[in-house]
Amino acid sequence: MRYFIFMDEAWNNKEDQKFALWFLFVPDFIVGYLYDDVVSFYDRAKDISKNIKTIKIKEFIEKGDFESLNNILKSQNSFELKFKNINFTNKDIYKGLIDKLCWSYPLIRYCAFIIDKKYQDKNFSYRDMYIQNAAMCIANNMHDEHEYIFISDSITQPKTEKQKGKQFENYLKSAVEDRLKKKWNRSDNLIGVLRVESHASVLLQLTDTILWSITYFMRKDQGLISSKSIEKKWLVAETLRKKFGDIDFLKSQTVNKPFYLSIRHYYKKS
Repeated sequence: MRYFIFMDEAWNNKEDQKFALWFLFVPDFIVGYLYDDVVSFYDRAKDISKNIKTIKIKEFIEKGDFESLNNILKSQNSFELKFKNINFTNKDIYKGLIDKLCWSYPLIRYCAFIIDKKYQDKNFSYRDMYIQNAAMCIANNMHDEHEYIFISDSITQPKTEKQKGKQFENYLKSAVEDRLKKKWNRSDNLIGVLRVESHASVLLQLTDTILWSITYFMRKDQGLISSKSIEKKWLVAETLRKKFGDIDFLKSQTVNKPFYLSIRHYYKKS
């Protein structure tokens, strides 16, 4: 069997206490069906966003608020179906996406790896920590008889690292291969690595939506979510939690229904 692996991350905000990586494993023979379903929800949410923008433009014109009008017209941000974009007008669309995912796709696999930053190795740069932990998670979730293509959200490439020959794709692929050689004496299961801007991939956006639905409970527990944000987003996060039998996303665990979900929290050095 062949799999696509989609990966996103959260680690570069100073206020965040956690470093998180999350992975969506999708068998190649269902990836087209999953894409079409996610796009249907994407299109509905995008239409709402477009209508709201049109209404705001009319309001700014009527009020003569040309500064706000100029700002909204020059904005180049493309709509993305991400957890941060859940609001009062589209939350039911995101809930429907979670319902569809859990009902129709038992063969996907989803893994989250979350590290408390105070226990991270100070000898590693953020980028090295990102690469090494990603390689560990990828290798640990691969199987000898399968092949994989890895796609990640784009991250900034430090010039110094590129000058050292540590191009992201090659660096990550090499790190995974090193682990696979130790695991089963071969390293050709990972066919390729590619960075993609998340606005160009609804499956990366789906990966984001699931992960932030999980980490919502951690961020709420840490007091990092405003009361207004809670009102907008709790429905989606709670829908996902209930699909897995009201499990506690704050704890490490693995469940297999409605699809495979593995959550690993790392709190201290081994």
